[in-house]
Amino acid sequence: MMNRWKHQGLFVLLLALAACSSDSGDGGDPIPSTGNDPMRFTSLAKGTEAELPQTRASSSEALTTGFLVSTYKQPSTGAQQTVMNKYEAKYHSPNQWDIYGSTPSFWQQQDVRYWDLSATSYRFHAIAPCPSQGDIPGVTLSDNELNLPSSDQVEFHNETCTNGTISGDGKETHFIAQVERRITGGTTAHDYDLLLASLTGQESEINTSATTPTRAVALPFHHLTCKVRFGLYTTVPQLPGDELKVNSVTITASSSTGFVHQANGYKASSNDFFSGDFITKHTANGPEMILSRTGATKPINQCLKTSPWFVGPENGDGWKQIPQEGIVLNATIQLSDGKNFTKQLIPSDGVSTWTWKPSILYTYYLNINSLDPIQIELDATITPWDVIDGIDITTGLED
Repeated sequence: MMNRWKHQGLFVLLLALAACSSDSGDGGDPIPSTGNDPMRFTSLAKGTEAELPQTRASSSEALTTGFLVSTYKQPSTGAQQTVMNKYEAKYHSPNQWDIYGSTPSFWQQQDVRYWDLSATSYRFHAIAPCPSQGDIPGVTLSDNELNLPSSDQVEFHNETCTNGTISGDGKETHFIAQVERRITGGTTAHDYDLLLASLTGQESEINTSATTPTRAVALPFHHLTCKVRFGLYTTVPQLPGDELKVNSVTITASSSTGFVHQANGYKASSNDFFSGDFITKHTANGPEMILSRTGATKPINQCLKTSPWFVGPENGDGWKQIPQEGIVLNATIQLSDGKNFTKQLIPSDGVSTWTWKPSILYTYYLNINSLDPIQIELDATITPWDVIDGIDITTGLED
């Protein structure tokens, strides 16, 4: 297998930080009370709008509603310190968030924080948008736990695709970010997107235009939902005049515990916030149709491996699903010659079900590699939502 990860742009936050703050943390040296540059926030879009995650609840909307952030410092000696504990960042104007002050403007007293250049690293954990002030006390945003309690304000919905049109609101109320800044000798620093590393298995350095320890820190926010899409092609040699067409394609999803189409709340009990699960799950009574394409009459000789027919939106985009385990996928395909067949899409690892994880785009390629008898081969690729290439998973499905 080969990993080829090409990262496109996410909407990010820039966190301008300077040397550390006035109280003591969880241990180690006291946090300094003075510094040259207090923490400030600004925003930056890395790439064009087309490169940003395609979601109705876009990251840009999340940023303009503010965010909640906790920050942790690892001193050169001693225990980790909490620098910011659930600081409320209020959107003020483009490139500016207000984070200092007391109640009632903020939900708590939020003292100015500065960089400590003797530290070896900082970690930044954030949620966007910021929960309401009344809900913040019930939220856990620590170094090793995220808990967004189940409520109508923490809600995630899946989508279906019918004849190229995505339906369902695809509601996704919150996004998460985890970044680590590693400081060397108090003079240079490198930032890493910890959530992207969780997806790819590779370290992902970000914000690489400078290495000054007090420069802005980018916080890329990631999805807690995932996306799926289905492409169809054939490797059967055909004459140019062949008129065989694909009349319809239907994909259903089911699970022995019920296919989850809506969820509320989210909890992770480790320092990898992608390792969590939704708290309240709403399930379908039986197989749920997630894709239906009828009356398409797509000539099969136009469905090529180099240019597959994405049986969904014309732009080939995917549509949202709720991450979960134990998914059974079945594909029903009808050809213009009257042949109609259903196949279970089975992973190549010997397990009969699929697992969907957050912030991943799952692409399933259905290869009709024989017409008599009909056979389908499945290629599945998994990539971070806003990444182009990924891991190939191949399995053969015989009639």
